[in-house]
Amino acid sequence: PSAISAAANITIPSLIFSGSSDDVTPEGTHQIPIYEALDSQEKTFISIIGGGHCYFANFNFNCNLGETGSSGNITISREEQQETTEDFATPWLDYFLKNECESMTTFRDSLETSERITFMEQSMIDDPEITHEGENLVSSPAYTYQWYLDDEIIEGAVHQSITPEENGHYTVEVTYFNDCVYLSEPYLWGESLFSVTFHVDISDAVAVGQLQGFDPDQHQIFITGSMTDWAEPGSDPELVMEMVSEDPFVFGKTFMLEAGPYEYKYFSDLIGEGWAGGEWPGEPNRYVEVNADMVVENVFYPYSIVTTLTFEVFDQHGDEIPDAIITLDGQTYDPGHYIFHEIPYYIEVHYLVERSGYHSVEDTFMVYHDTIITVVLEEDDLRTTDPNMHGLTVFPNPAGSSLTIHAGSVMERVYLINLSGDVVYSAAVSDHRHEIAVGGHASGIYLLRVFTTNGIETTRVHILHKD
Repeated sequence: PSAISAAANITIPSLIFSGSSDDVTPEGTHQIPIYEALDSQEKTFISIIGGGHCYFANFNFNCNLGETGSSGNITISREEQQETTEDFATPWLDYFLKNECESMTTFRDSLETSERITFMEQSMIDDPEITHEGENLVSSPAYTYQWYLDDEIIEGAVHQSITPEENGHYTVEVTYFNDCVYLSEPYLWGESLFSVTFHVDISDAVAVGQLQGFDPDQHQIFITGSMTDWAEPGSDPELVMEMVSEDPFVFGKTFMLEAGPYEYKYFSDLIGEGWAGGEWPGEPNRYVEVNADMVVENVFYPYSIVTTLTFEVFDQHGDEIPDAIITLDGQTYDPGHYIFHEIPYYIEVHYLVERSGYHSVEDTFMVYHDTIITVVLEEDDLRTTDPNMHGLTVFPNPAGSSLTIHAGSVMERVYLINLSGDVVYSAAVSDHRHEIAVGGHASGIYLLRVFTTNGIETTRVHILHKD
């Protein structure tokens, strides 16, 4: 039979070389079809760039004479071709014949990085993968198998699949064509506990923030959360974090946790005792989803726990109102007092903004770093539309399902704002006409603010849904 036909009977690991410039037995009709016909699960084809037919062997007059008349594209020397062949054949043979396991890594690295060759490969040699099929765990194909549970050998578990009888981390160790061993990643079966280590870096908070003056001999870092049933910081020694490193300044604590979501937060007795020592007052809490052994890296919130709250007050035309009266959490301030210092982070403030001749605005707001609250006050007289306002026409007004806007200038942006100052609709526009579907908005009075090429135009619209 031909070599191509005979290749179908080969099932052992195979390595085929060719020269890309071989015109005596061109690889496209010889070596590549042989490679493709091989029935081996482990086979590699290597084409040496610029190599010829006769250069695999030492000089032979008859071979060279025949090749001289057919191959004019050989670009490397006989020595270079033989050297390349040896560089790839040696680690391949060392692996399969001498059990030198690292040689396969050398061989594959050379395949991927060498500029002297091109190649094709079909290989089963790799770390095995475990899949879950019904009641079984199944390894990817190999020649021999040995299963482990939590790194302990399972006697008699030497087949491709296993039916787990206990919860834990299963691994499988396999071999292929020799004694070289390959190990899978652990596969978690059933309910189990995970090792979760929390690291918090306090370096910035100590250097420039709320932990300045922290002394590890005098002060402590705590962690608490849903994994401790929110035990109060300082009430349980298990909440105390241990110093992991001094540079960076990191504290750590490890818990054994079931899979699932957890909320948590860091505290220090330098800031305050118990709940008063949090990174910030109250919520929000930190969050982590546990589904494996893991290390959670965090930074202790470094900044002061107070910030500045600033109000910006405008009328419906976009003009600033400089003398509104603001009541913040029940305390009323002088007209025009819009900047408030020493406001705690992450608290919800209640405010009331008033000005004679305008409807007041009342709302609550979560304070973050350097918060700015923009408030729009509506004039006290109820107007539905002003068709003469710089060519802005709004209809129908009141509107039940849709609102059509027509402007004399090209509109660039459209906002619909409720009387609490919340933007309930916004859109980028580049036309004189725009339509808003208002069926999903509650009945009431709204501000329509339109940015055009000639400026900002604002009017009042009434959304009214009939029962």
